[in-house]
Amino acid sequence: MHLKSALLSLTILAAAAPALAEAPVLSASGVARQVVMRDGRVSFALFETGERFVLDAKHVASTDALLQALDDSDKTGKNVTVHLYVDSGRFEGGVPTFAVRDVEYGGKTIKGEAAPPQANAKAGGDKAAADLAKGAALLAAEDFAGAHAALDAAVMNSALGADLRPNALKTRADLNRLDGFSDHPPGGDRDKLLRAALVDDMAWHALAPDSGNARAAVANAKAALGAYDDALAEFQAMLDKWPRARPVTYMQIEAIELTRGNYDKALAALDDAAKAAGAAPQGMPYHYHRGWVLSALGRDGEAIAEFTTGLQAQPDYVWAHVKRACSYGKTGDVAQAVADQETAVKLLEQGGAAVTQNETFNRAHAADVLARLRALKDPHAKTDAACGGYWSGEGVKRERSALLPPEGAPPER
Repeated sequence: MHLKSALLSLTILAAAAPALAEAPVLSASGVARQVVMRDGRVSFALFETGERFVLDAKHVASTDALLQALDDSDKTGKNVTVHLYVDSGRFEGGVPTFAVRDVEYGGKTIKGEAAPPQANAKAGGDKAAADLAKGAALLAAEDFAGAHAALDAAVMNSALGADLRPNALKTRADLNRLDGFSDHPPGGDRDKLLRAALVDDMAWHALAPDSGNARAAVANAKAALGAYDDALAEFQAMLDKWPRARPVTYMQIEAIELTRGNYDKALAALDDAAKAAGAAPQGMPYHYHRGWVLSALGRDGEAIAEFTTGLQAQPDYVWAHVKRACSYGKTGDVAQAVADQETAVKLLEQGGAAVTQNETFNRAHAADVLARLRALKDPHAKTDAACGGYWSGEGVKRERSALLPPEGAPPER
């Protein structure tokens, strides 16, 4: 699944003056959530992120304006942009938390901390925790080199607290996975990063054996390396151990069967997910995947209905527009295919210049697909021009990676 949220975009701001060089700043955009004013501090999160942002009220140019902006973002779903000090990262209640230079909303800038809060030189566990928080922020910014350095420092620091080590392993696994799929085409270099992700996922699971998320990460890491039978065995075992999570687990099984080309089994897994939930799950993921499977089965009219239902819940999900354009093209509705592809191109272009090879390739491919659709003379021509061809190769079966050990044996460093 394409899981990266379109609501969060972090980029490094180039240092324009010596002060910025001493205090590196990141830019984060998203919808404000969990806004709190307490003990002279304003804190909030951005939708679907793991970070929190904190401002000392006495340093804020206008606390009322800030709270009003954050509240309006929460109610309307409009984005705020936060400029945060990346080296100010710390953990509060297990959550990475950053000081904020300023917040932009509605064309206005509300100033916060003129400089990051002064702190004593960090050592030991504090240094490890700060590296972990920094690595998480740089990962979100898709600064993979910086994130690797920070997260490696955190994981290799023996002073890292036992409460944070699972988080560090998970975050580094996520980094290797995102780096692999974002900047490396299918092949040996990508597989090295995916194998590193699997090693960290397994270490995370060893530290948190009762975590369903950790075991699912191990299963998905194996599937990414082509070990589909191993991955399915993990998910099958999870059905009994975590019965309340069965709807999500069945959808993970569906994704593997879809990739293997077992479309009837994939559809059956989605039916099992609905049964386990008591009704068809709401929101995009279920309807997106059901539409994808139905399209693969040649049932594109039904697929269009599923994508449309999903888009009612998440109208800016680019890949649902891409898949619906494919189904419209296959049914001979060129005008609707063009409309969806136009939307997909616009959504892919959001967020400024492309940062990764994945983004660059997908933007160019989407624009090429749109040009081919527009060039069709017959408005009822049936075409698969809008189907597939994007960077990740998602949904395409692969061979088991040569980097994996024999079936059932754990990978070694």
